[in-house]
Amino acid sequence: MTPSTSISALLGNLHQQQEQVPADQRGLARELENLRTQLEANPALESDHAYLTQVAWLVQDWSKFSGTNQTPALSPVLQAGLQQMSNHYPGLENNDLRQLLAHTPDMHDQRLVSDIRSTAMEVASMSPQTQAATLVGMATANLVNRVMEAGTQLEVEAPPPSQNSPDPSTQGNRAQQEQAHSEDNPEQGNKTLSEQEDRATRDQDANNSRKAEEEEPVIDTPPTPPQRGDEQKGQEHSRPQAANKQSSEQQAQPVQQGSAPAPGGPVSPSQGSLMSQTASRFANWTGGMQAKADARRIDKLVRDIDANISQTRTYHQGLKEKAAPFFEKLEKTARQEQTTVQAILMETGPGGKHEDLGQEFYKERNNNPEVRKVYENLTGSLSDMAKNILSLRSEAGQRNASEDPAVKMAEQRAGALGLEVEDVPGLEPGKNLVQSIGEVVEKLVQKAKVFLGIDNDIIPPNRD
Repeated sequence: MTPSTSISALLGNLHQQQEQVPADQRGLARELENLRTQLEANPALESDHAYLTQVAWLVQDWSKFSGTNQTPALSPVLQAGLQQMSNHYPGLENNDLRQLLAHTPDMHDQRLVSDIRSTAMEVASMSPQTQAATLVGMATANLVNRVMEAGTQLEVEAPPPSQNSPDPSTQGNRAQQEQAHSEDNPEQGNKTLSEQEDRATRDQDANNSRKAEEEEPVIDTPPTPPQRGDEQKGQEHSRPQAANKQSSEQQAQPVQQGSAPAPGGPVSPSQGSLMSQTASRFANWTGGMQAKADARRIDKLVRDIDANISQTRTYHQGLKEKAAPFFEKLEKTARQEQTTVQAILMETGPGGKHEDLGQEFYKERNNNPEVRKVYENLTGSLSDMAKNILSLRSEAGQRNASEDPAVKMAEQRAGALGLEVEDVPGLEPGKNLVQSIGEVVEKLVQKAKVFLGIDNDIIPPNRD
């Protein structure tokens, strides 16, 4: 399939791929149809950042969830642009959600990926201050926990949501609900009353802590258990079971002293503990996932380069078979003049000594469909290899892996291939194909010649 160069062409190509799959196996049919419908109604969306980000997400998910088992064919410019957009959403300032978006390529739970993106879009519509609110943080923490449960084993288990994320709508009448429960179940009365007293004591502790923070300067200190007053100590002696329970919960969930109350109400000790634990686990998780993702990207580029090398060799051999008379004459001329094929090709341009030989090849390429097709395939695979080499250098450079053996060996294999195809006329008269592709491959060829001790001094033709 021809690489897409526009969003409308891309969506059309994806639609064609999808049509080849049974309707019940099309995992992204709704998303694709929605984007196509929007673009048909408003072609200006091709320049809308938010819309393009959603297209980038569709491309990112296509091979995983569409059911086609195909990768979208994109032009290099379109591919680079969409890849850059897929990690961000316009207006999103919440760093945790941005980190989650950046790691969706490594997730294989379609529902989870969809929830992360829909949450990101909703939060992006809020003001920066609102994006930092407690409820947004708790929603993000929930997504983080789901991601870790789906794909990562953690040393620290997240506390149960029922203990750390109480429903605000039920906090006000919780005591009445528990009182009614104790009346319906007399045998549970003592236990319920004990839990009520324990909860009331925790609420009092939170209020005392908040008042102290409002009266004193905010100081960043390590988490320490809150100290109770004498009156509360007396209550502890009168309720030994509740006090023991509370003490153990305080040790498991220390209060972050010196933190300001979040918008919408005070942060309870259990909530502060959840957010700090979540931040720590999230940092560890993202660090590990980033390292794995970096290694996978580099490994994939190396595999792509090797695939390009294999394809190029196949097409090169095919071209020499389809245009055998020309290549035999080219090599014979080089032997007669006791020079290299590359030197002969340099003189096939206008006014060159072997201009007629160059014209012979270009006529053959234009008039023979088989020669033209295999030459185009050869040029395409060699160009793809050059692009992948540039991408590999960029990825490796950003991660201080430029001297990694896998990276260096891939470049050496590419340089050796360039030596093989230097005997093919280039796109322009007077050049070989390596020179037409560009300096990326050309420099690798020079390195290969130095390594192999090949004489690289070619005397250019005399134009006088």
